[in-house]
Amino acid sequence: MKTGTISTLSTASLLSILLLTLIVESGAGETWSGFRNDGSSVSTAEGIPTRWSPTEGITWQRELPGYGQSGPLLWEGRLYLTAVEGPTKEKSLVLALDAKSGGTIWSQGIETTTPAGNYRMKSRAAPTPVVDGTGVYAFFEGGDVVGLSHTGEVKWRRRLTEEYGEFQNGHGLGSSLAQTKDAVIVLIDHSGPSYLLALDKQTGENRWKTARTSRSSWTSPVVATLNGREQIVVSSNGTVDGYDPDTGRLIWSVDDVGGNTIPSVAVAGDRVFAGASMSGSGGGDGDNAERSSCCIEVTGGESPTATIAWRSRKAACHYVSPVATDGRVYFVNNAGVVHCLDAATGETLFAERTAGMCWATPVVAGGHVYLFTKDGQTTVLKDGPEFKEVAVNALWDRTHPPAPETYVQHRPESPSGERGNPMDRLKDADKNQDGKLVKEELPESMQAFFGRLDSNGDGAIDQEELKAASERMSRRGGGGGGGSGAESYDDPIVYGVAVGDGAFFVRTGTRAYCIRGN
Repeated sequence: MKTGTISTLSTASLLSILLLTLIVESGAGETWSGFRNDGSSVSTAEGIPTRWSPTEGITWQRELPGYGQSGPLLWEGRLYLTAVEGPTKEKSLVLALDAKSGGTIWSQGIETTTPAGNYRMKSRAAPTPVVDGTGVYAFFEGGDVVGLSHTGEVKWRRRLTEEYGEFQNGHGLGSSLAQTKDAVIVLIDHSGPSYLLALDKQTGENRWKTARTSRSSWTSPVVATLNGREQIVVSSNGTVDGYDPDTGRLIWSVDDVGGNTIPSVAVAGDRVFAGASMSGSGGGDGDNAERSSCCIEVTGGESPTATIAWRSRKAACHYVSPVATDGRVYFVNNAGVVHCLDAATGETLFAERTAGMCWATPVVAGGHVYLFTKDGQTTVLKDGPEFKEVAVNALWDRTHPPAPETYVQHRPESPSGERGNPMDRLKDADKNQDGKLVKEELPESMQAFFGRLDSNGDGAIDQEELKAASERMSRRGGGGGGGSGAESYDDPIVYGVAVGDGAFFVRTGTRAYCIRGN
């Protein structure tokens, strides 16, 4: 009897352990596990609010340490965020907050491998991490990738800038992590040697590393299943590529695109939806950009092929990625105009202006499309083929936006001549001191903007055009985030949103918000 009792208890214990393991591995409960969740920006969460205001529906908000442009993650009742601290981002932080109260559960800081200026013209904790039952995995533009347990212990750390060279990408690095079951996927596209990298979640060691053509870009990889085969899809400055997640081998590529330097892809069924900026709106490259918001159909399992099913010359993305849902795909441009297209044909179902510019990709949840503008407004639309506005909600009083309580910007003072102000960089580019700038004299990161600076179209930027550009930039970036904030680069700026547990979790550079009630 004693033996039998022990056997019964052991079996029960084993079953309990197995059940708990399955719960942890599957992430039971509502989760938001990475950038745009799983790359779709779609949530099946229920009870998500559609109306709120600065005085109703916001259950908590709190100031965060440092500054971060990454999106929040939600896993098993915890909110995970990243940030950087110090005049040159000397410390990179990973935070775990209680999703119900906003209280800090733990904070882990690591010394940044490659410090850089902590100010608005450079990325600041821009890559969004990933999370699953095995832990939290974070990446910082200082070159550090770190694997953490759910209790905050460092499992492993990699210093990519020491191993493979510093990042050379204009405003810094912006690519977020993606993940497979066993690996963390890192994309480094810049003017130096570019590559796609898979790191083992348990050890941090390379599973594979694949070289890519050098290019400046801020897009993120997406892991998705196409025709029953898991693939890594990368849209980045001139190509959309599919990779085998086990080997890193390139399995298909489309190169007849352009302007795709910021938006990442959305995937639905066997189709990939790529977004691009129009020429003249940053990162565009002429005719290709104006037809590069497109649908790519991927066919075949073991030997896939990719062809462009349709293009759209009017639908565009700038900062945000497309969102595909229930036979439709949404594109939002830098003026806040949302284009809803038929996913099968590319036909425009509607095109309407909303509350303003978005830097966070729209979210689809509970039959609604949520467009979170950078200045704290949210347009709520009914998800469907017709434009039906449900509400426009404010996260804060726009006449008194919440300024950072402790964060201070620090412009770099580099002996090499790197200047924080782009106007100073333009003046420094006039190597022959003739008072004019031709395109070839500009830094590579600024050449895409030549057409806008050369307002009279004579092929050179003269002093009057430079002065006008300086005045425009002063008007755009000089405020503290007040008013409409459409062109301001100072906090508060909404960078990312997580959905789950009946709530939105919104992240600005220095604050986190929880929105629960109608």
